[in-house]
Amino acid sequence: MKKEFASPTLELHLPFAEGATALSGHLEKGKEILQETLPKEFFDLSFEESNQWFSSNLPIVKWEEPKDFPTSLSLYFLCSPSQEVKADKVLPELIRKWLIPEKEVQILGLENVYFHMREISDRLFFASEVKILVENATESRTIVSNLPLLSTEFGLSLSSSLYLERVLDTKALSFDQKSALIQNYLRKLIFRMPKYFDIEIFREMSTFFALAKPEFRKFRNPKHVTKLIISHYLMRKKLLHEYSIAPEKRHLEFRFSRTKLHFPFGEKPVLGLSIAVGLTDSYELFDERHVIGAVQEFVPDAQVVKGSYYYYSANQDLIKYLYLEIEKKDGSLITPREVEMMRSELEEELKKRVEKLIPSVFMIRNEEEVMRNVLLLSQELKQTADLPQVMVNFDKQEADQLYFTVLLVRVLNKGSLPLEKAFQSIDQPFIFIPDRVQNVGYIRKKSAKEANVFQLSIPKERSILRANSSVNFYLAREKIIAILTEALGEIRDYNGGMIVKQGELFSQLKDAFGRVATRNQELLENFFFGLNPIEAQATTRLKSLETLFSLLLEAKEKVLVKRESYFKKIVKTKDFVYVIIRSKDRSIETVLNEGINKIESFSNTLVHTQVNHQGTFLLGLIYESSSSESQNKFQALVEKAIEKWVKKMVSQQVLRLSFFDLPPSLDPRIGGDEMSSTLMKMLFEGLMRSSKEGKIAPAIAEKVDISKEQTRYTFTLKKSYWSDGTPLVAYDFEYAWKKILSPSFYTPFVYFFYPIKHAKAAKEGRIELDQVGVKALDDQTLIVELETPTPEFLELTAHALYSPVHHKLEALHPNWAQSGEEVYVCNGPFKLKRHLIPGGYELAKNPTYWDQEKVKLDKVFVSKNNSETAFEMYQNDELEWIGLPFRPWENYFDQNTSGDSIIVNSMGTQWCVFNTQRFPFDTLKMRQAFTHAIDRKALVNVLADPPIPAVTPLSFAHVGPSFNEKVPKRDRELACRLFEDALRELGLTRKSFPVITLCCPASSAREMIAEELARQWEEVFGIRFRVEKYDFSHLFPKITNGEFQLATIIWKSWINNPVYTLNVFQYRTDRINFSKWEHPEYQKLLGAAKRETNREKQFTLFWEAEKLLVEECPVLPLNYEDFKSLKKKSLKDAFCSDAFNVDFKEAYIAPE
Repeated sequence: MKKEFASPTLELHLPFAEGATALSGHLEKGKEILQETLPKEFFDLSFEESNQWFSSNLPIVKWEEPKDFPTSLSLYFLCSPSQEVKADKVLPELIRKWLIPEKEVQILGLENVYFHMREISDRLFFASEVKILVENATESRTIVSNLPLLSTEFGLSLSSSLYLERVLDTKALSFDQKSALIQNYLRKLIFRMPKYFDIEIFREMSTFFALAKPEFRKFRNPKHVTKLIISHYLMRKKLLHEYSIAPEKRHLEFRFSRTKLHFPFGEKPVLGLSIAVGLTDSYELFDERHVIGAVQEFVPDAQVVKGSYYYYSANQDLIKYLYLEIEKKDGSLITPREVEMMRSELEEELKKRVEKLIPSVFMIRNEEEVMRNVLLLSQELKQTADLPQVMVNFDKQEADQLYFTVLLVRVLNKGSLPLEKAFQSIDQPFIFIPDRVQNVGYIRKKSAKEANVFQLSIPKERSILRANSSVNFYLAREKIIAILTEALGEIRDYNGGMIVKQGELFSQLKDAFGRVATRNQELLENFFFGLNPIEAQATTRLKSLETLFSLLLEAKEKVLVKRESYFKKIVKTKDFVYVIIRSKDRSIETVLNEGINKIESFSNTLVHTQVNHQGTFLLGLIYESSSSESQNKFQALVEKAIEKWVKKMVSQQVLRLSFFDLPPSLDPRIGGDEMSSTLMKMLFEGLMRSSKEGKIAPAIAEKVDISKEQTRYTFTLKKSYWSDGTPLVAYDFEYAWKKILSPSFYTPFVYFFYPIKHAKAAKEGRIELDQVGVKALDDQTLIVELETPTPEFLELTAHALYSPVHHKLEALHPNWAQSGEEVYVCNGPFKLKRHLIPGGYELAKNPTYWDQEKVKLDKVFVSKNNSETAFEMYQNDELEWIGLPFRPWENYFDQNTSGDSIIVNSMGTQWCVFNTQRFPFDTLKMRQAFTHAIDRKALVNVLADPPIPAVTPLSFAHVGPSFNEKVPKRDRELACRLFEDALRELGLTRKSFPVITLCCPASSAREMIAEELARQWEEVFGIRFRVEKYDFSHLFPKITNGEFQLATIIWKSWINNPVYTLNVFQYRTDRINFSKWEHPEYQKLLGAAKRETNREKQFTLFWEAEKLLVEECPVLPLNYEDFKSLKKKSLKDAFCSDAFNVDFKEAYIAPE
């Protein structure tokens, strides 16, 4: 179907726009910009083709190149703005900061229009004319060159506030066409595959643009660079996933990509290699040298393409990213066969080459020991023909040199050259560094014994380095002996006999395993040089070593799932018992040694070795005995020790939790949501705490005295301590609470403190903080005065927001919550032991906690994972809890988890919130019409597991008797009558009624409810809706700031009392009052209820307030929410309060 009009009909995105003659000029400006931006052929397209055209071509920027200067240049923009970024704010910011590098562009004029074109699409459009000052021709050329690139940035900035932040923070990045293409490829990728890619990929891109040299991008096409960025993004996601499941292992990902470098007079094929590797600490090094060394094991003549190396490692992030290109030295291609070989073998070779740096040790040479050794060597010289006596000791290493101290005592005969001259004739790379020469005696009073102390320095050549670039001391020492021998002739290496035998045995062992030894060289070296006692490295039978190493190779392939998992194999022969044990925890060695040391005969005939491999511990034992009785005793001892170790590991009290997102801070005053509050309750203890019986019990409070009027609470505190050992005092509570009540401190949860006298007035800046009703009378006494009797006040003080803060610490370290475990101080059952990389925390039992005897858990590990990874960890017994309050419940969580406990709580309600301060829901009849138009049963039935329809805004447990078990039916007739009345009050018709935007959380169930709501309203009223989906981190501030018309949200009562929810609607100014509704009669009822001390009368007033809330419709209750969690049956005494606050204080892990 072709359009029968010259241009689309424009409808302004404004209330009351239809028929408003004053806005006609605004509408004409929109049409004018459309004429400037859209090509003529657009107006010949069908509706469907027009919509597709917009999807492919927006945003659009048009201009005419200026001729005279200075001048005003008009820029025309057309786009479809995103849900979270305002185009009218973004565009001028980008023009000012980005259009001319190193200069802020002056904007002379700006006209914006938001509108719809209903014939084409329900999408919102934005058109703008921006007039800028152009001073000269040079500026004009720069502007014209950058405008297409600005258009790309504008489109990307509209897609996400995160990307906009990146753009505005990286103004210094240069414009170029390749960058624009790369950004465009990535933008399309996100839209095409949102499940696998999100806006975070632009952070990867920004990092690359900032760190890669200009020459790198110059010779590589945009598609290849895009692949590189995508590779790093995907590898990071995979490594984070793998570290969540197996943090003890070394994880490494790599990808090959064939590409061509493009030069002015030709092109060159190369092989790109992207790598992401997890380093264990800041002392590990992995760079270009290590990568090419690994590649050369498979392609000996490979080399790095000059200028192709790029690497990145974020601050405190131990995942390092590398990219380089490889080629053969003769210019030939690396063959597909070589690539395939590397695909299967390169990972282990790369892992082996991670270099461990060791901080240098400052040590003054022990001169007394030097002299003692000189005298020792001199006593070995008895005849003039005796060989020079030599002692070689390692001294130090530098970046590329090794230093050995040599003690040489020789008989000076005729023709003996001075040492310096003797070394001059040596044709090897070394440095001779003399120290001192002295006579230490004579032979037959004629021939002097000359003692020399000097250093020999040799370079760190590949021949003496291991795969991971660590120095092979034995090869380096051999080199020193070879230099001495060449300079002095035959010598006697005083302590070299043992070393020679050691080297011979190792060579034989290496030869015995052939290619297996080559592939596992580092493992073999660690195995051999870990043999104890030390003489075993020279005296153990080769056959015995072969047997034990074969067992070790078998053990290293075994998968260990749990902390207590292990692999054990025992092999007996006529004269020997061989044992190999592999575990995740090396404490198994301690337990085994305890048993062995008790029986002296075992320890005297035992050789053992230990190796750390891929985050696990390998222990090998060789027990020599021809007695079958002794062999059986030894085997029994080993098996008993392992059994003891397993019991010890199983009995270790370690809780593992996984959060969907980590709290914004470990300061208990920041956050306040259920996720961060649960973590804060582990770290902090308030005055009161919820008990397992569902009652509020004293915590830091020893006792509490309540005045007769029930408005004055006197808390007497227990003697307790902060985790740094300093006493906790009452002023720590006063200080923390008043900080929250400071007008400059932002939290949407400040209403928690409003029962306190003058708290609200202080927060609003109407009175000083010292007038707030909280006062520390002395170190152990805190007095709190309330505005009115508040029976739930003690329950409020059990919330994490009411935690104390170490006021002296905050004065010294205002950033204590972000400064790491060294400064962090808390007073709860657990303390912060360390931050985990790449994200999370390790908590340990707090020894200064006042009730530590009841704390059974030794450690708590908190990680951050997506729900798929978390569920995998739960299935692998690597988590004890999944679901709320740490992450949203997913329907697949309870699959294949028979025997585990499912905890369900119904303290939540899903609301559709009306913004009563925004058109058109500032009209009561409009809110009532929308409420009566809904079929709640049909609404919840769109879900696979339909919840119970809600009848009031209160949670299911708190609904008043007037509404019990009464699900309101849709009254279509009443809804339409109210809607028509509301239209007349607003001066609107159904035709002129604007599009309503409904915001909802971005999850499948929430989106289905929102879409069904919109469908039902469209059916009843014949009006149009746009559903916008947001992550909670964007939706929550949007709602609290009142930037919405309609929004669905889950409300949860954090205390088991209806007053918690009713309080939300008392004051329009409270941020948590999403609807921005208030009513004097409602305030009167709630005020009277709070003053009432008779519980029955108080609740009667609550139910009256509930009725008024239902009549006034600030929110539309949709359904009651079940909060679900799944916990392992081995987790005991972790309890949920009625408000679904989870407490792990007395939790423990019971053996299965």
